Formats: sequence, structure tokens, C-alpha cells
Amino acid sequence: MDIIEVSSSNPVSVQKYSTTSLESFLKQKGEPKEYEIINNDQKHLSSPAWTKFGFPAKRVGDDAYQRIDGFASCFNCKSTYSYQSDGSGSTKHLLRYICSKASLSTSVSAVNIVEAPIDKFTQPKTASSSIKLSIQDSMKIRDKFTKWFCSSIRPFNMITDPGLKDTLQIIVDMCRKYRCPIDIDDVLVSATTISTNVAKLAHDYRSLIKPILIRQAECGALTVCPDLWTDNYQKINYLGLTIYFVDSNYKLYSFDLCCSRFNEVDKTGASVLRALRKQLDLFGLLPYMDNHNITFTTDRGSNILKALKDKRLTTTPSKNKLKQVEYTDDTYSDDSSSEDDVPTPSPSKYIEANTIMPNLSTKAKEVLITIATSKKLVKYAKITGLNKVIHERGGVALKQECIVRWLSMSNMLESIDTSIEHIRACLSSKTNYSFKLNNISQDVLKDLIVLLSEFKNVSTLVQTGSRPTLHIAYISMNILANHLNGTDVNNDGEIIQIFDRHDGIDFFRKRWNQLLKSMFTFDDRHLAAAILYPMYRRLTFATSY
Repeated sequence: MDIIEVSSSNPVSVQKYSTTSLESFLKQKGEPKEYEIINNDQKHLSSPAWTKFGFPAKRVGDDAYQRIDGFASCFNCKSTYSYQSDGSGSTKHLLRYICSKASLSTSVSAVNIVEAPIDKFTQPKTASSSIKLSIQDSMKIRDKFTKWFCSSIRPFNMITDPGLKDTLQIIVDMCRKYRCPIDIDDVLVSATTISTNVAKLAHDYRSLIKPILIRQAECGALTVCPDLWTDNYQKINYLGLTIYFVDSNYKLYSFDLCCSRFNEVDKTGASVLRALRKQLDLFGLLPYMDNHNITFTTDRGSNILKALKDKRLTTTPSKNKLKQVEYTDDTYSDDSSSEDDVPTPSPSKYIEANTIMPNLSTKAKEVLITIATSKKLVKYAKITGLNKVIHERGGVALKQECIVRWLSMSNMLESIDTSIEHIRACLSSKTNYSFKLNNISQDVLKDLIVLLSEFKNVSTLVQTGSRPTLHIAYISMNILANHLNGTDVNNDGEIIQIFDRHDGIDFFRKRWNQLLKSMFTFDDRHLAAAILYPMYRRLTFATSY
């Protein structure tokens, strides 16, 4: 078949045809065909749309067709769309198109496909074309979601939950597969059905992850992080296990292996060990625990330390020393020592560590009074509805400090400092507010915010999800140590001094610095990781350790 190209500047072909008429002409039967779809024969096609679209053409002679400019047609169903042929045309609308004939054949073959539970995590998702909803339909769905959240008192951020998106996507895919309406009662299930299905799915996923964990344990690459916590509302104890390992492609994996109810009579080391062994036995990891092929990482909880005293264990520092305990042979005893044990200074030898409240300086007491009064202010604002008034005046709502949330005190102090003038105006303008701000020092607020800011920065550096941050540990400790000593380093590597507005902050700088030195130390792996990291050409203050 010969193809005759015509210039796109010729307007005759564009004015003579419409998408509807061309689609009708292309569907006509008979030989030879008067109209045909020809391939886009450009050498470099950047869009995948041309695998299912071509250009309509009219027969001008024996096996010769002349392209009709301004249009693109589907090879299967002959659907035709407008398309600028001068090189400025966009294929976005062509990519969104779903061919009815192609999707029909795909849906028939997809009926026999059964997806395993783990496939959604291991198999890559294939991109499929989708049709953009009209504005009216989008608003209708939006209104339905809004009415649902308001009438059932559901949180608004529920709409961003990935589980909701995955479930709706499955329903959409099923409708596309069956190509007919689906009874909504067949989609929705009862709460009892969901509750019953939990045990089944847990068993399925446990059987899928079991060989993966065993393979990592055989290589000695599996790390388990146990943790005990209590639901203070229901007074129920739980044992949680988090798993970490790096695969052969150097990709770090971490996930919660379990969070089971702690049913032992007490929390002694023996009881914790029994509960831990029960959970690891579900995944076939008990032999590897007994053979010391699993590394355990934990904090300084005495009960967990006693439970794992003869295992491969990496701990955070104790009060007097930080050491990594690793089981070597059956002759291990508490009296043995290792040259890898690195002693760290005890905070008790410093004056700040042994200072009790009555002996604090007046300036140091002012810092504590400011913190305590700030907590009372946030609680008062919550009870009296002061937050709403502050927000209406253009301020920031006060945030509550919580001991179980890392650096939440910093967020609380920042919110108070940002809205302090609005708070002062609200308290002075209405007689029903009786709270006094006399005990809150703005200098203390600003100094504490600066003091805690570097801890927030370090937390951001270290907590990066699945990306390894071993090389960050040494650098982060350097940053914190210099920050607490009242010095910092600018972009040129020069030392700059940090001056406090309030004299009482100096006591807490020294105290935190003592705790930092007594709680953390490094081994060769931290130092080697920092030196080998290619972005760190120069390690400022490296000799201080």
C-alpha cells in the first residue's frame, strides 16, 4: 500500500471531514476500502499512544492512500479524535482513551487470573489509561464524601488513607472487567466478616513472609527490635517486634512483625523471654534465636536486657557505659570483659547532675517556671476555648506537650512564642479569662526554641525511612555537642558563637551535654561509615572523639 503525504498547511482536508463522519467512513465494509488507518511512520515516536492510534487516510488510487490531516483514529474500534498534525498536537487525550474492543478481550482473559495476597507488595503495578471525570461527577463524589464524614463524624484525613484508595480501585477494576453494574451488597461485607477474615489473612501473610525471614536469619542479617508498651486506657500490656534486614541489593526493609498482647503474669526477664519466643516460633525463627543467628536491638529496659542477656544484642547506653554485647561461646559470664567496651563519663561527677531543685540558681528556676507555666497555659486554652479566639485574631493555635511524643515541647514553645502577643491581647480584652502571663519569659522561650531546634534538625537527618543513616550518627553527635557547647559552624567551616538571652539556659546546656556524652558513644562502624560517605569530604571537629 502506497502512502501519499500531503502538507498540513492545506486546509481542505480539515474542513471537509469531522470526527463523526470519518469514524463512519472507517467502519464501512467492502473491498477495496475507501478509507483506511495508516501508521505514524515517524522514526522517533515519543508517545506510546501511536501503538493503538494512526492517521485516517483516503484511497486515491490502486493501493495508494492519502493521509487526512487533523485527525487520529484507533486501529481497533475506529474511534476518531482531532489531532494537530503540524507537530504541536498533544497525545494526552489519546493516552486516556480506553478502546472498547481491546478492553473487552483483556477482561475476558483476566477473569481466570488469581492474585496472591503478597502480589500487591511484590508485583509492580502496570499503568493503565483512565477517563477524566466531568466536573459535575467530581463534585457529586466530593459532596458524598463530605456528607459521609460529617454525618458519621469521621476524620477528614480519612480520604487520604491508602487503604480506601486501594479498595475503590479494586471496585473500579471489577466494574471494568465485568462491563456491567455490580450489586453494592456484593461489595460491602459486615463487620463480623472482616473480623473473621483477619485471622485468615494473618495466616496467609505469615506463611508468605516466613521463608523470607528464615533466609535472612540463616545469613545472620536479621535484626529484631522488641518493645513493651501499655495501653493506659484499657490497662493492657503489649509486646511489639520490629524486623530489620538488608537484602542482596542493599535495600533496607523494616516492618512490624507483630504487636501481640502480653499475657504473662509479670514483666520479669524470664516472662519477657517466653513471650518473645512464642512470637518468633510462629515464623520458624526459634532455632535461629537459639543458635544466636539473630541480632536484637533494644533500649535500656532492664526486663528486656535480662531476657536477652545471652543473645546477640545491641543496646543503647546504660547510665555508666555503652557497650555492645555479643554472644561468643558457652563460657560467657557477667565477669568477662571485652576490649570493645567503651567507657563513657558518668553524669554523676558533674555539678549539674547532682544539683537538686532547691539548690538551683534563680535563673535556672526561671527556665523551669516558664516551661511549667507554658504547659498550664496550653491546658487553660484548651479548657476555655482560647485557641479559637487566638486563631480568629490571626495567631497560631497552641500545641500541647506530650511526654510520649519526641520534641513535642519544642512545638508547644514555638506555638506560644508565635502567638504570644495575640494571647496577651485576648487575656487582657476579656474579663472571663483569669490566666496570668507574668511567669512566662519571652527570652527563655526564644532560647529554648533555639536550643531544641538542632535536636529537631538531627531527628530529620537520622529518621529517613528505609534509607540507611549510619554515616549520619557521627556527624549528628558532632552537631549536637557543638550546639550544646554554645558554638556552631557556618557554611565556610568557621566557628561562630551562640549567645543566650537568658542566663539560666547555660545550666541546661551543660546538663544536656553531660547526658549526651554519657548516653552515646561510637565504634569503628560509625566512624568508617562517616569517612566513607562520599558527600563528607571534610569531617569538621573529627578529632574531638
